Amino acid sequence: MTDPSTPDPTQPPPYSPGGYGQPGPAQPGPAQPGPDAQQPGPYGGQPGQPGGYPPGGGYPPPGGYPPPGGYQQAPVSMQDEKLWATLAHAGGILISFVAGLVVFLIYKDRSQYLKEQSTEALNFQITMTIGYVAAGILSVVGIGVVLYPVVGILQIVFGIIAAIAANKHENYRYPFALRLVK
Repeated sequence: MTDPSTPDPTQPPPYSPGGYGQPGPAQPGPAQPGPDAQQPGPYGGQPGQPGGYPPGGGYPPPGGYPPPGGYQQAPVSMQDEKLWATLAHAGGILISFVAGLVVFLIYKDRSQYLKEQSTEALNFQITMTIGYVAAGILSVVGIGVVLYPVVGILQIVFGIIAAIAANKHENYRYPFALRLVK
């Protein structure tokens, strides 16, 4: 039988005004955790106290910086490569170069295939944007009225062809595009 006045060594010491581990004022009866008491962290210890983080450094890293060598990113599966490459090409039909730019920025370091295809889509959509601007300027003299629909049709046709090729996980290179992004 244990004495209720003897502290349980498996329980953390109670909070005391003298600081952590310092004796505080005597409390009547054994300390019972209330309904609002915090539970120990998944690796032991109380929240806010040592031992609440996983072993080996834990998360977040000290100082908020990534660990040496950076965070490891999961490789991209072939299904995801096909999906994102298709969206980079087909998305250009609706939102111009934004689709290729988003895919490029997110996946350029994780997949060589996505880097190549999003760069290709981005370059083509930038070329089409320049074509729209040129058609708009030339519409003042009447030529742009003809060029504007031609640029739109080229964007739709080649965007669909590229999206179909990307969905088959094939490399697609547009027959004409300014290679501004490498």
